[in-house]
Amino acid sequence: MEAIARIRLALDDAGLRAKPIHIFGSLDPVSVCLYFVSGAEIFDGLTWLRYGYYEGSAMYIQNCAARLHELQHTDDQIK
Repeated sequence: MEAIARIRLALDDAGLRAKPIHIFGSLDPVSVCLYFVSGAEIFDGLTWLRYGYYEGSAMYIQNCAARLHELQHTDDQIK
């Protein structure tokens, strides 16, 4: 994302603000926001095919079970 920000600044300095930065391969909700803040404007990819949706949240299908069963952890389990 630092590289994307540097590219956006270089494009802006060169007077090419109308040239969008296209990111392929990242459509997860968190990354899209971070890439946008870094200066990218077009996003596409195939990751959406791997998502499940539950109560308005997009998540990897493999992680849906943790959400559905409300798995919990303590800080001791993470260390």
